Amino acid sequence: MGKRTIDDFHSSTVQAACGGVTTVIDYVFPAPGETLMQGVESWIAKAKGKTIIDYGLHPTLFKPDDQMLQEMSARIGTGRRGTVRSILRWCNREALEPRQKP
Repeated sequence: MGKRTIDDFHSSTVQAACGGVTTVIDYVFPAPGETLMQGVESWIAKAKGKTIIDYGLHPTLFKPDDQMLQEMSARIGTGRRGTVRSILRWCNREALEPRQKP
């Protein structure tokens, strides 16, 4: 997705530290055509030498394909800690509106 925020790793970790936060977690949005791990490596490069507290990365899968799912499976055995979280969005407007009593 190639998303960009106003703050970089330095400014955001300085702000977090001033508020007493010791770790931040940033979402990784791979750019179009980028693999999941290329996106993670890109975010690691953005953070290198700029953070003043610990940080973690949470890769996002907006349009998962077979390659991304295989990358996720391969990463499980590498010894890096992490979690997998799935958020399903259900956009059925009728389900969001209150039901009428008969």
